[in-house]
Amino acid sequence: MNILKNVRIKVLMLAFLTVGMSTPSWAASYYVSGGGSDTGSGTEASPWKTVGKANGVARAGDTIFIKSGYSYGAMSAISGSTGSYVTYAAYGTGTKPEFSNANISGKSWIKFQGLKFLSRSSGVFPVIIQNNSSYIWVDSCEVYAETSVYAVLRIYMNSHHNKVTNSTIAHKYFSAQNDALNLKLNANNNLIEGNTIGTGTHYALTLEGNDASHPTYTANNNIIRNNIITNPQGAMVELMSDSNRNVVEGNKITGGKSSSYCNNSPTSFKNVSSYNIIRNNIIHTNTQSTGSGLHSMVYQYGSAPPNIAVGNRSYNNLITGIVSYPLALDNNEAQTPENVAASNNVFKNNLVYNNGSKYQLYIGNWPMIKDNFFFNNIFYNSLTQSVLSIKGALSNVATAESRDPAHFADNLQVDPKYDKATWKPLAGSPVIDAGTFLTKVKSGSTGTTVSLEDASYFHDGFGVADGDTVQIGSVKRLVVDVNYSTNVITVDSPATWTAGTPVSLPYAGARPDIGPSELMNVLPAPRNLIVR
Repeated sequence: MNILKNVRIKVLMLAFLTVGMSTPSWAASYYVSGGGSDTGSGTEASPWKTVGKANGVARAGDTIFIKSGYSYGAMSAISGSTGSYVTYAAYGTGTKPEFSNANISGKSWIKFQGLKFLSRSSGVFPVIIQNNSSYIWVDSCEVYAETSVYAVLRIYMNSHHNKVTNSTIAHKYFSAQNDALNLKLNANNNLIEGNTIGTGTHYALTLEGNDASHPTYTANNNIIRNNIITNPQGAMVELMSDSNRNVVEGNKITGGKSSSYCNNSPTSFKNVSSYNIIRNNIIHTNTQSTGSGLHSMVYQYGSAPPNIAVGNRSYNNLITGIVSYPLALDNNEAQTPENVAASNNVFKNNLVYNNGSKYQLYIGNWPMIKDNFFFNNIFYNSLTQSVLSIKGALSNVATAESRDPAHFADNLQVDPKYDKATWKPLAGSPVIDAGTFLTKVKSGSTGTTVSLEDASYFHDGFGVADGDTVQIGSVKRLVVDVNYSTNVITVDSPATWTAGTPVSLPYAGARPDIGPSELMNVLPAPRNLIVR
């Protein structure tokens, strides 16, 4: 032990003498094995038995390797420091090192990699990140619950800048209401990427900003992307209670089971929050007659904050194989006040086809459902021409556009000729180059700031990822800041911007396509958390 301390002191002194180093350049490795001993040296040849022993020595930047094939009880983790994780990672062959749970409260800069968390105790979260915890990274882990607990993995109560990547998260207890992944009560600025999420009897994934006891809380500025969200036990995705300004993109969402645990409403994607970017998702195969696809059915329960849907931007999604209400704007409660609205939502370049046996879009006949816009979408059903139900009237696309050209324009009612095995258009598909641009440059300028007609389609990464790459005319730039109140984006390098120039995510051809296939190759892969 003294030898370890002396080595650390000497390396630390050397690091402080190194010009320009903001953190020590050393990083020690320690080893833990269920077959080891806490009287050992903590090397791979002589591992310690407990993580607690390693915690007594480890510092920010160090890695504690935990041997596969053993169970270790509850995980006790220590914080790192700004920009420098304490990492708990698997080594060896066999099943992942198993822990009963990890309760991360008020901690930061911890990374779990290649571990398994399995709770068999009622009320014990397998992983909970709570009480102002930040920069906690769960990567390549398996997280399960086998008994009654509300969520398998929860980010909770003022916890921010956390990251869950490349992991499997599923509930295995089906006799109570539960979620697989739950972000709640000021769970802001988190990244959920590359995971397999589900099952849960309530939702596979829920973002819930506030409740009656915390009416001002939010779940904002989260990025949910490139996940496989499958739930044969309940509903799939829920954004509610002021879960605003999130980005949900590139996910494949499927499943659905009607039960009392999800209020007999196994929705594929419920969005009753505002200013969210919902794009490039494949929402498919929900065969439940009481289910729905992408829906915003606004409501308010008693004195709880209202669940509204205002200012969302939904584009380049694919919705197919949904038996009921594939795309819907409605009121979910007859007593909902008129100011609990679904309004100013824009739907562009979406592909909604062959859902059920009737309409592909449903807009309820309520006064709070108003001023929503549909441009360059495909609505198609091979079984009927009446693919739209708008305020109680069934119609085809052409009729809807002639009645209300301000809200419906340039939509198509054609067979998209899409390959469901690859989720890509076939040769000659009408989706190719049939989309519209997302927005335009509002006023000319030179530099790195660009004034747009509507900046709500884009994000700057929210401090947890890179921002969007946008195509302005033929020029591509990385977005580093978005001012939504002024509709101004800041990009990474200057150019001269001309008023009226179209702006979208990168595309090939003359115009963007309808549907998600063109964007599948432009979403970034999982990356290290940005420190800002």
